Amino acid sequence: MKLTLFSLPKPFEGIYKILQPNAIQSWLNLNPNPDVVIFGNESGTDEFTAEHPEIIRIKEAKTNHLGTPLVSDLFKRTSRIATTDWVAFVNGDIILPSHLPEVLDRIAAQTGPCLMACRRWNADVNELVDFSDADWFQKLIESRPMALYPPVGMDFFVFPKGTFDHMPDFSIGWPGAKYDNWLIRAGKQLGIPVVDITAAVQIIHQNHPAGGGASHPEKLTEHRINLKLLGGYGYCYDIQDADYYCEPDAQVTPRPLDPSRIPLWIKRIIQRIRDAFIL
Repeated sequence: MKLTLFSLPKPFEGIYKILQPNAIQSWLNLNPNPDVVIFGNESGTDEFTAEHPEIIRIKEAKTNHLGTPLVSDLFKRTSRIATTDWVAFVNGDIILPSHLPEVLDRIAAQTGPCLMACRRWNADVNELVDFSDADWFQKLIESRPMALYPPVGMDFFVFPKGTFDHMPDFSIGWPGAKYDNWLIRAGKQLGIPVVDITAAVQIIHQNHPAGGGASHPEKLTEHRINLKLLGGYGYCYDIQDADYYCEPDAQVTPRPLDPSRIPLWIKRIIQRIRDAFIL
């Protein structure tokens, strides 16, 4: 599968001078080589993209009234410029394995148009990866402890170009961006298969300090705006709401009804009624 990958990196400073080059170069290393679109004009981006002229650079991104980029703008603008049928939104600290497109092809052959989402594996990566080594990915995952993040952590989405151009204007960033929860719900509303591909694809999130400023008034304001755009906590869908999941061999299987989630569904209904009055 030929992909267009798009992302909005942080400034290439401190630990991100290691994590983001590792991530983006892993994307460029996919087979077949994807188109990679980098949004934003953060510190160090000029220098990095100058070293990788194959990257499509878009310096400006639409922002909210606080100057925070809007995820919706990234999706719409990528749809306009992508020449591939499938696109993928990925966080700037995520390392992808080179064989990923082959796995995605096998999944899409079973589902047709769909939304694929993936949980991440957390790992400490404090050095630049040597991509000249053909076994770089295997050596990376074998050389350090790896921890699968809970189902609420979704850092990678693959879907047909244009599918989610109707996304509300969620601002990006931590905490509480909510666009990921919206994507799962929107896929289900559109009636396309929503597929949890975690077992078939191992993506690596490189650990870093948590984003600061969660208690800052502007961040709290953005959180409330995003939450209202989502519809409230009752619509905080996660990857366990996917209709299908993948076996390790990429075989797509319907997700069976899980009775243990019934209390959550009831809680969501109550939350939706509550949020209708307070949001």
